[in-house]
Amino acid sequence: SSTSRHYEPGQYQIDAQTRVTGAHQAVGLVLAGVLSWVVISRGTLEGYSECKRIRESRATDMLKLALDRLAAFYG
Repeated sequence: SSTSRHYEPGQYQIDAQTRVTGAHQAVGLVLAGVLSWVVISRGTLEGYSECKRIRESRATDMLKLALDRLAAFYG
């Protein structure tokens, strides 16, 4: 017979989830895409702009705004 373990997150993990959720909301859904592509997935702005069919300068502006919002959120 196999036993399954139910994981209960501790306060540290709950606090981290709260911060990440807040940061995601501060950045916004549209800008979260470019932030995820470049910062989290380590993609390029060129690749993002090609994928979304936008000018690279627009993708750059979007990333700057996303990072500004993220910085403001974390103070």
